[in-house]
This record gives sequence, C-alpha cells and structure tokens, in this order.
Amino acid sequence: MTPYLLGYDLGATRLKCAVLDTDYHVLETFFCTPEDGKNTREMGREDWKVLMRSCLDKTITKYKAEPLAFGISSPGIPLLDHSAIRNMPGRLTEIQGLNWSDLLEYPHPIYVVNDGKAAFIAELQDPWLQTVQNVLMLTLGTGVGGAIKADGVLLEGKGGRAGHLGSMSLDVDGPLALTGVPGGLDNLVGNVQLEERTNGLYKDYIALERDYVANKTVAVEYWLKMVKHLAIGIVSLINILDPEVIIIGGGLANAGENLLAPLRDYLDIYEWRPYGEGVKIIRAKGGDFSGAIGTAIFGDLWSKKVATGDSSGALRL
Repeated sequence: MTPYLLGYDLGATRLKCAVLDTDYHVLETFFCTPEDGKNTREMGREDWKVLMRSCLDKTITKYKAEPLAFGISSPGIPLLDHSAIRNMPGRLTEIQGLNWSDLLEYPHPIYVVNDGKAAFIAELQDPWLQTVQNVLMLTLGTGVGGAIKADGVLLEGKGGRAGHLGSMSLDVDGPLALTGVPGGLDNLVGNVQLEERTNGLYKDYIALERDYVANKTVAVEYWLKMVKHLAIGIVSLINILDPEVIIIGGGLANAGENLLAPLRDYLDIYEWRPYGEGVKIIRAKGGDFSGAIGTAIFGDLWSKKVATGDSSGALRL
C-alpha cells in the first residue's frame, strides 16, 4: 500500500489526473477521456460520474488504498468550504453546485478549488517561491485567470472571487466579459477574443506569434498591442498588490521571450518603481498537469486545515 494524494483537473476535452506522495512529489500523471468521445462541456452529471469513478477505481486498485486527500480543480468560484463550485459563468454549468463526494459515492470529502489557484499552488512548490510572501500569477489562455498570495495567504476575498484577474477593466467602452465587466483583460489578451481583435486574421496565438516572429507588419501591430494591454494590467496589479514576483502561465506563456521581452520593455515604461527595481517577472514552470498537481496539494492542505478545526477561509501557503 502506497499513501498518496489525488488531484483531478477538469479540462475542456478530458480529465487530467495527478498522483502525488505525501511530500508532494509526483508519482504519475495521466489523462482520462470519455469513452463515447464527448467533449466535457457536453457531459451531464451521470457522464461525469462514470468517467471519474472509473479513474478513481483504477487508482485505488493500483495503489491498494484510497487517497489520503482528494481535490478537484475547475473554472468558477467554489463554496467557501470548497465542497462544490458555487458559480460557473458560461462554462461547465452542469457541475455548478455539484457535491463530488455525493456524486461519486465516495465516503470522504473531495475538495474543489478554482483551476487558476490550483496551477498557482503547484508553482509555489518551488523552494525559492515558498520563501516569497507576496506573489501573483496570471494564466493566459482562452481567457485570463490568476491567483494571489498576499502576506503568505492565498487571497480568497469575501465570497471567493479574488484572483479573477481577467476581469480587470482596461476599456470602459469595450465588449462585456463573462463577468459583465466592459473591456476586461480577458477580452484584450485572452484567446477567446483574438479573432475579433485581429479583424478575423488570426484565430489562435500560435499563428499570430509565427507571423510576429516573421516580422509581418500587421502581426507585429496586433501582438504588441496585446502585450501592451497585458503590461498595463500588470502594472495596475503591481500598484494595488505590491508583489515581489509575478508568474506568467497558460498557453500564451509558451511564447517565451517572444512574449516576455516586449512585456519587459513596456514595464520599463509604465511600472512605478519607487525603490529602483521592477517586480520580477518569471515564466511558469508547470505543464499540462499543473492544475491537477496543485489541486492534489490543495486537497491535502485543506483537509489538514479542517482537521484542526480552523473554520477561517484563509489558507497559508
């Protein structure tokens, strides 16, 4: 029997799974894909039950025990006790309010965390970052997600909305985001609005980046405009939260220096630096399974917190 922690990350097309030991070392990662070929956005609760129970049973058989802690990450805002997703604007609405322990007929608590926060927790396992008390992360993909560690605590806010950094408004006359804010960072940087922002020329970051590298005039214009918006969003966050480090993750971060070099140039222009040095910007190290890894760790941390009788919403990282 091997003691282990289990984390599931609910993706758009498949379930990402991670198994960790009690020291948070990864034992294995794997995908679970619906056998009927359904997209996860098309799945009902019974479909989720079949898929996740099958993966859980196989893991229990392999390790000859139930996990010591079990976490699930997904988009949306969890309940404050992390038993279910409370609000899921526009995506995976079928699982809103769903108690996973009940659905899977699992006798122990399964704790739910926002997917951006799960990826953030995985990044914070870097020994150096564990010593930093004020860190934030932006995940740049379909939209813009994120998470914040403020004075050593994962920032949740009154109702769990803290960390939805893509909902920062940069254009009061811009289109409305899922959360209702006009001209949000989501719309100006996220892939979801890229085709509209580029007048139909580009449907994904990869093609835009390729033409930017090839120095095509229109691509350079669109790419740098996007990076400028990201920089303005970042300096706004710096002025509000005063972090020591900002982590850039998500699919757009795969552009590496093609993104980070012009981003630093814009930060040199716009960042307020009263102490002479800019905030350190680093690229996330996690890959496809960072959300699953982070949610396994979250499940362990939260279950230990509950066991101590601590009913506060604060989680120290």
